[in-house]
Parts: sequence; C-alpha cells; structure tokens
Amino acid sequence: MALFSKFFQSSNPTFDTIVADPPYGIGVDSGGFRQRTAVHHNYEDTPDVARSLISCILAEGFRITKPRANLFIFCDIDLFGWLKDASGRAGWEPFRTPITWQKSDSEGMAPWGREGFRRTTEWIFFARKGQKGLIHSPIDVLRHNRVARDEREYGPEKPVSLIKELLAASTLPGDYILDPCCGSGSSLLAARELNMRALGIDNDLKAYNLSLVKSQEPAKPAGTTDSAHDASRGGPHLGQI
Repeated sequence: MALFSKFFQSSNPTFDTIVADPPYGIGVDSGGFRQRTAVHHNYEDTPDVARSLISCILAEGFRITKPRANLFIFCDIDLFGWLKDASGRAGWEPFRTPITWQKSDSEGMAPWGREGFRRTTEWIFFARKGQKGLIHSPIDVLRHNRVARDEREYGPEKPVSLIKELLAASTLPGDYILDPCCGSGSSLLAARELNMRALGIDNDLKAYNLSLVKSQEPAKPAGTTDSAHDASRGGPHLGQI
C-alpha cells in the first residue's frame, strides 16, 4: 500500500478513468482455491489487505483524476456495500447496484458442490466523479467468456473484450486510463485498441513482466503504440502503453 501511495503522491490530476482489479479479500491464495484453479493467485488475499488497497485507490484515485472522471473496481459481492460507503466518503458518487460480468454459461465454481449453485458471474463496482457517467448506456449484465484455461497466464486475468466494453461506454479516444492493479495488462491492451492512453501499476514483478511482454505484441487494430517500461526501479513496477 505504501508503494501505491508513494506513486500517487507524485501524480497530477490527469486521469479520466480508473479501472482496477484488486484482491477480493476471499482467500484465493489459500488451499481450497489453489486446489481448484489451474493458474494460482499468488498474492495475499485477506479482507484487511483488500480493504486497505481499495481505500488507497479510492482516496488517491479521486485526487489524481480530472474533475469529471469514472471508476470501475472488480469486487466480490461481500465488499460491495462497504465499497459504496467508502467511495462516498472519498468523494465518488457510487452507482447503486453492481455491474454483473457473466463469464460463462456453464463453467463455474460450486462452493457447495452438488448441493449448491455454480457461480458463473463476478461483479464490478461503478462510480463517477463530477457527474461524468457514461457516454452510452449498456445493460448491467456484460457477457464475455473468461480467458480459457489453456490460454490463461495470470490467475485473475480478465478478458480484454470485457475491459474494452467498459472503456468504450465511459471513456473517449485519447483519454488517459489508470489501472493501479494491472496484473497481466488486459486494461492496457484494451485501452490501446481503443486509441486511449493507459498507465498500469503492479507491485508483482511476475505480473509486470507478463504485462510488459503483452504490451509489446502487435495491436489487433491498426494504430500507434509505445513500449511498456519500468518507470520506477526499486518501487512499483509500472507498465505504460
């Protein structure tokens, strides 16, 4: 958390949108989850860690975004009520209900086995600053297949198409995106394909290196790109496209 705060303190209010996929605080680094996942989540995932990091993103993110900005945070449903309250205290205006990511029509984790439902969804918290809001109004259920197991290189990796839909609904070409938990770099690739600028931060060296490699791959649509780089040796690992 100190690393993120140190970076944010040196930044000016220049970002138009924040997209973040922080720890959910549900113990995905523990034995039960690790037995059921092909690609492990190698970061601390306690409720205290999740709330501390998200609190930093809310407070410092509000300060370094423009007077009118948008915020998306992937979260577990247990954190949603707290997120609404915490974001309001930080100055954001939260959307009352979560955005649902429908990531599969069949594959899903079944916490109770045959005695319970299979969970095929995740949730996204949305808030705005200065009454910015969306450019157009999609429905609140976003259907994008999760990254296939044999293609997944990072535990919580999100599909680029999902991030593109969020950004296309909320952000204009040329705007500046911040992802303070960039992981495998899906948000950076999505922004690049939409002709937006993006800055990603991650304190996991493995995740940063993965993001760096992906950012140097040819973009799907025609357009110009810059190389990712480590802008802070010894501090947070930064990847910028």
